[in-house]
Amino acid sequence: MKIDFSKRFVSFYENNGIKLFNKFNALNTKMKPVDLYIKDKGKFHAIMIDDAEGENLGTFEVVFKKNQSTIEGQQLISYTEREGNGQLLTLASIMELAQNRMNKLTYFAGDTKNIPFLAKFGFVLENDDTRYLMNGLKQIIRSKIPNIEEFKYKSRYLHSRLDMLGDVVPDDKSLFHSGCQVLSDYIKFLVRHNYPKKYYPYLEVGSDMKFTDWELVTNKRYLDKLMDVHYLDYKF
Repeated sequence: MKIDFSKRFVSFYENNGIKLFNKFNALNTKMKPVDLYIKDKGKFHAIMIDDAEGENLGTFEVVFKKNQSTIEGQQLISYTEREGNGQLLTLASIMELAQNRMNKLTYFAGDTKNIPFLAKFGFVLENDDTRYLMNGLKQIIRSKIPNIEEFKYKSRYLHSRLDMLGDVVPDDKSLFHSGCQVLSDYIKFLVRHNYPKKYYPYLEVGSDMKFTDWELVTNKRYLDKLMDVHYLDYKF
């Protein structure tokens, strides 16, 4: 089968005040043509991805909370590995965030392997479990990976501050936000630089994750490159 390497244009239509993308074609990372489209399921919308024969390869269920300016990701499933179909589903959800000018896209990464997957795009952990964050920061401090002194410096400072808190959760959550940011940025660094998974911090349980309009700005260049990978004529 001859592969079309031309850029695919992505267009949108409005439904009940929400902008949704029209069905479009893309190439996954195995250079297989796939179709992405959205189904209105009533209580949620399903971002779907099918192969050229119409067989479903995955879905991302999302809820648009317009009044809160939030998209809540409920279930992300990809039935294939290392083909970039989960990546396309996630990019599609970020496109919806951008087109609707919403403030935040959230997802609970119950499976810990989804944490580095989402961190690659710029998702940030949302967690106020002191021991959870201290465990992640301690692994950064002990890491033997070269040229990560800035990560180590921030991790030492935050680890000591969190250690002083003990089991107390203060009203001011800025310390937890900082710890989540450093840990997320570190994981993002490892994934984007193709470090083997053995170097990833071991996190015992999953966590809430968020992608805000700020992450959209700070990760724009990387996200645009991913769109090029899939031959999509769309810029964040």
